[in-house]
Amino acid sequence: MLEFFDEKAIGELKNKKQTAPSGFHYGFTENIFKEDVYQKLTNTFPDIKSFKLVDKMSGGGHKRFYVGPDYYSGKDWGCICHMKNLPEIWQKVLLESAAPEFIEMLSTATGIKFNSLCNFGFAYGNEGCVQEPHIDGAARPDDPSPVHSTIACLLYLNQKPDGFTGTCIYAPDRKTIIFQVPNLRNSMSFFKQHPSAWHGFPQVPKGESRRIISLSYSQEAAPIALKTFKEHNPLPYLGDRRILQCGSCGIVFLSPEISMKDSESYYREGDYWRDKLNDPLQREMLSRNARAMLSLITLHKKPDKSVKLLDIGSHEGTFVEEALKFGYQAQGIEPNKRIAAEARARGLPITEGAIESLAGEEKFDIITLFHVLEHLPDPQLALEKIKNHLKTDGILALEIPNIESYLAKRHGLSWKFIALEHLWYFSPLTLKHLLKEAGFEITFSLKRNGEIPYLSLGDIRQYFRPNPNYYKDRFKMKVSAPAAGLLKIRFKLLKRFLAAIIYILGRADHFFVIAKKIL
Repeated sequence: MLEFFDEKAIGELKNKKQTAPSGFHYGFTENIFKEDVYQKLTNTFPDIKSFKLVDKMSGGGHKRFYVGPDYYSGKDWGCICHMKNLPEIWQKVLLESAAPEFIEMLSTATGIKFNSLCNFGFAYGNEGCVQEPHIDGAARPDDPSPVHSTIACLLYLNQKPDGFTGTCIYAPDRKTIIFQVPNLRNSMSFFKQHPSAWHGFPQVPKGESRRIISLSYSQEAAPIALKTFKEHNPLPYLGDRRILQCGSCGIVFLSPEISMKDSESYYREGDYWRDKLNDPLQREMLSRNARAMLSLITLHKKPDKSVKLLDIGSHEGTFVEEALKFGYQAQGIEPNKRIAAEARARGLPITEGAIESLAGEEKFDIITLFHVLEHLPDPQLALEKIKNHLKTDGILALEIPNIESYLAKRHGLSWKFIALEHLWYFSPLTLKHLLKEAGFEITFSLKRNGEIPYLSLGDIRQYFRPNPNYYKDRFKMKVSAPAAGLLKIRFKLLKRFLAAIIYILGRADHFFVIAKKIL
């Protein structure tokens, strides 16, 4: 169900659309936004004083009007961090306009197939502003734009319904008006991009103005999810284009060019870590680490049989097993079907599935997400789904690698947590922003890494005398390998002592966070 757009108004386009003599579809509908939403949108329309004047010839006609904040997938690739100053309701409308549900609904109603939002922009016209008949770049073969739209939609946000400056659809002679928008209040027009889709608006008369949102959609292979943490202005990270960094919000991410092509199968069928589960030392490390994190969680949610805990990406179930011992009503979900089956064979409540499999209205007091977020294609969408399954006073506990940790800064691209499975590399600041976007507020954070006491002395030495060439070939898939075995038991007390020093110095690679829902 849509929160801002009116589904009935969209559905009415199916019966209202028309076909121009040249063969392209166009149409118009009223009350495109729910009325209470419309009032809020008109009251929070961005300050036009910040808009820039466009005064040029383009597409065959003269354009003179003002443009405001704008998202264009050809340069922004899904990141709207440069739109962060928009009022919150407008940010949400922007996100809903890119949602698959809205796209499918609009595509069905207009009879035009498209998959992805490629443009969302604010425009304003006052006295003297005009758009002479012109053709958009999408319909011009010489247009250099990397993304061409399939359909253009114009949303009108005037307070008065007068349509004397409404958008016109022209015949190829650029004089004959085929259609003119009759109402500029809470309405929308659309047309399919076509070499004969001439359109524009008459000169705005004295004392009048018009406020417009322009939406364009394209036939990209799949929807581009609009989130603050997507690749906007991607810059090489440390001079290497295999890892990129957003020039606006600062998030670091794996280049899509080298990311896994079939990650779902890898997580569902892969054997990495599976062979290591028979190693007693490995099990000791997992159990000890789970107890340490549970001890932190108990400071925020006391153990009780009535406190429901869900561990997402629970692997072989060690954390769930320890949580049950602590006294929580714990369960887990794990995408790897064989590992999930082995956990159930040990009597643990682990079901096969991923975040996407969360369904129904079940709510939890605690949801844990340890070393999962960095693997997800759309972390914000995942966090939003998790939020829906947390009780009002519920908490989220997560742990991820820290791209600004001591070793990450010194090892660079040879840092051991650079991996093809890791799509995202968060810093404390970018994680804070992401959680806020998803509706969470951090209440506790801690630098830690539970595996340090179980590393080799050579690995531990890196925390004191780092060598950028110590780790190599980080851009490879992890594969199943024999466990190192009990040799690592040697120097246990020394390693724990060194790990304590590393913690005190703040050099641990991960950070652990507890967050609550923003109400």
